[in-house]
Amino acid sequence: MRESPYRAIATGIAVGAGAVVGAIGLGLLGFEAKYRQRQGNELVFKPGQWTIAERSADRVLLVGETELYNATDALEVMIPEVSAEVTLLGGADLHAIESDIRITPQHPDAPAREDGYWFAYIVKAKYSTGVKISIELTGSNLDCLKTVWLRFNYMTYGPAGRIPKIGHAVVPLDYPDRNAPPNWLDRDRAQVSPSKPTC
Repeated sequence: MRESPYRAIATGIAVGAGAVVGAIGLGLLGFEAKYRQRQGNELVFKPGQWTIAERSADRVLLVGETELYNATDALEVMIPEVSAEVTLLGGADLHAIESDIRITPQHPDAPAREDGYWFAYIVKAKYSTGVKISIELTGSNLDCLKTVWLRFNYMTYGPAGRIPKIGHAVVPLDYPDRNAPPNWLDRDRAQVSPSKPTC
């Protein structure tokens, strides 16, 4: 029995549509596999070098030269916004100490704004950009302050979308005197101090 020409056309259309759907499905699978192999927003905070720029009885100024490094192989990552907060650690009540944090971009190809506003910046793959962080501390009991713990919050926008990240820097303000003699306990000459230190 001879096959109807309409049936042959319908079969050809069905086979063609099946091939197109199969090709689209394979394309989507390939796209998904490629997407899953992409790196995320690998922008790393490096705490860098910190110095005590000023120190007095009622004021301490810390300055850090930090950086943000793009560790991805071939993808750019944008930094649309940043902020920072500190926790003060010491041997006494430090609630009277006030902190003021200033974040200044040190981009290699774009000067910082005078008003201190952080503008969105793109870091190329395997490149870094600098960030200067100034922490001014004022108030009482600054002599009891031992350490400043900085949390640097930065938003990344890259191949994995918008991802918030946090970098940490621990800045000690009190160091042991390396020239002091060892403080070994001599049980025969040990004395108890009648006064308790304030810090």
